[in-house]
Amino acid sequence: MNEYRAQIPHGGRWGLRARRLFDGEVFHAGAPLVVVSGGRISAVDLAGSGVSPGLPIVDLGDVTLLPGLIDAHVHLAFDPAGDAVMQMQADPDEVLLQRMHRHAQAALRAGITTVRDLGDRSYLALVLRERYLAQAQAGPEILVAGPPITVSGGHCWFLGGQADTPEELAAAVTERVARGVDVIKVMATGGRITPGCKPYQSQYGRSELQLIADAAHRAGIPVTAHAHANPAIADAMAAGVDGIEHCFFLTEQGVSLDLPTVAALAGTGVYVSTTTARPPGELPADLAQARENFARMHRAGVRLVCSSDAGVRPWKPAGRGRQPRRGPDRHPPPHGDLPGRTPLPHRPTILALTRRRARPSGTNSRHLPGPAGPRSAI
Repeated sequence: MNEYRAQIPHGGRWGLRARRLFDGEVFHAGAPLVVVSGGRISAVDLAGSGVSPGLPIVDLGDVTLLPGLIDAHVHLAFDPAGDAVMQMQADPDEVLLQRMHRHAQAALRAGITTVRDLGDRSYLALVLRERYLAQAQAGPEILVAGPPITVSGGHCWFLGGQADTPEELAAAVTERVARGVDVIKVMATGGRITPGCKPYQSQYGRSELQLIADAAHRAGIPVTAHAHANPAIADAMAAGVDGIEHCFFLTEQGVSLDLPTVAALAGTGVYVSTTTARPPGELPADLAQARENFARMHRAGVRLVCSSDAGVRPWKPAGRGRQPRRGPDRHPPPHGDLPGRTPLPHRPTILALTRRRARPSGTNSRHLPGPAGPRSAI
């Protein structure tokens, strides 16, 4: 909206008009009008006919207004070009908070008005969340998991969430609830960025995962499981988690989609957060197969949400889930590569970027970017 910036009044009340509007459920054509007051959406006139005299209006023409995007998997504290293991152990809190703020701002500029941080150190995302709540124009809404629960020496151990025994697992959930997290994340398998961890190996069994899920649900907190491998995906689903991150169906030999587990995912309604992005060059064979499998999962009825895992790789910077195809100023969609790599119809894709994502994120709000970046709820 930079070319319209001069037309947008600072503060006060103004209107934003376009040819179409998607309200999170339905596309509306004609001349829908969104009314903004003090940086927040105060009304939506789908007919565009009830305009108050003197209301300043910015007409965007032949475009579609969407709710603000929700990135359901980010790591604001990670420097995508750095070494997360080293940085999380060495960087002081204030350095991490400054980095997190920069990444949150980058997401907001890309139209992402809600991010779900699924792994920080020392609950620093809670600090940033409270800052933004106190000054709503300062950054996007942040939903916080805190340090993910992992086994000793396991994936992302350097974030400080190690727990092994049933007593330690229960205490880990209790601590996160007491601190006020929005979601609890557990590392059901290893991961790619932690030396010595294998993404196809389980870290917790079904009983440990169920202990975590039951304790969190008693406190009214959803649980999402980092799970790359077939057994861990099945165990997490059977344990009662609300969502699964990655869900690539990895084995030691590669990718092997487990169709009975896919059918069970569709039947239970557990969402799958795809964490997809386009690395430079050709996709490795296992990642290419995983993306094709997401299309099969969609056709089977699995609830997919597009997320970026921003921060873990150089090609996953905050606010952009994939690299521009050509030209320095070409900004592609800021979430993963799923819409560009799987044959999903437009409406399911937009739902995966907006409305559907809100349920696993633990928020019912909707956002549209306002002038110069402040979030606006719809």
